[in-house]
Amino acid sequence: METHLQHTLSVTEAKAKYDAYVKELLADKEILARILIYAVREFQTYTVEEAIAAIEGTPEIGRQIRPGKITGINSESKLPDEGEAKFDIVFIAVTRSGEHTRIYINLEAQKQWNPGYDLTTRGIVYASRLISQQMDVEYTPENYDGVCKTYSIWICMETPESDHDKNAVSDCMIEYSIKPKVLYSGSSRPVRYGRYDLIDVVMINLSEKSINSKNYLIGMLSTLISNQLSAAEKCQTLEEKYAFPVLGNISKGVNTMCNLSEGIYENGLKKGLAEGTAKGLAEGTAKGLAEGTAKGKAEGKLEGKLLMLFELAHERQLPIPDAVRKASEFGIKDEADFRSRSALAGYDLSGI
Repeated sequence: METHLQHTLSVTEAKAKYDAYVKELLADKEILARILIYAVREFQTYTVEEAIAAIEGTPEIGRQIRPGKITGINSESKLPDEGEAKFDIVFIAVTRSGEHTRIYINLEAQKQWNPGYDLTTRGIVYASRLISQQMDVEYTPENYDGVCKTYSIWICMETPESDHDKNAVSDCMIEYSIKPKVLYSGSSRPVRYGRYDLIDVVMINLSEKSINSKNYLIGMLSTLISNQLSAAEKCQTLEEKYAFPVLGNISKGVNTMCNLSEGIYENGLKKGLAEGTAKGLAEGTAKGLAEGTAKGKAEGKLEGKLLMLFELAHERQLPIPDAVRKASEFGIKDEADFRSRSALAGYDLSGI
């Protein structure tokens, strides 16, 4: 019989593998090329083939390196007096012409839209770290003109439709950049600006519903990481709707990711059923062994399924509207009832 520790380790391993496959898929150049075209201003006029050719070398994915002098691009930024930052994916893209010929790009896959702090702030920090990482590679303390522009692009999965103030969240893409503002000029002539366009942060907010987004990039990424579509459905949609070529390695990665996602759900469901059944049996025994066992098993299975839905919603692996819909089969009336019952079970959904 599988112990709680063994079960927890297997679920954790599956989640880790799922996260790794998401990053592997996003780092595929067919996908990166489309992210460049639709999220990076300097590549808006490029074809997919041109954008693929612009990606320098092989994108780095969460690789550990030895501390010391930075001699090239890598996915871990570890600089004296600045602490350590680890990027999901980082690469350099080279433009055909213009002021920014080499652009450092960081891509982050974020499951928790609200981890307890503002993700935009973290994005600004990551973009800034990409600049400081260029020290002694692109520029020196004696000459800062070599600084390359940086982008930090955040793909936020399973975002809510709106926040507590009813502002739209999902199916949105927001760019943050530095803009000059002249506070005073004693001349009627145009004011000279320095090199300010060096940091961009782009937030791409997805949900299951944004599969049908009118925005190409949001719809494509939502399809790619959906928990509801099968691997075959994803591949067909990517080929037919988003003009991907025969998918090859992407297809294998999508299939593996879907299998892992299903495994995480099934493992969690087994855990919930086991805990709920045990609780139901214990309560049933107190009422009377013969009648209590049968009733306890039924109640335990029901409670186990609800516990699993509470956990999936709490971990943001299942959007709350979908969890409420599934929970309606077990007596949950509406979202308010779902939140109330989840709170009683120890799952705080107030920030979701």
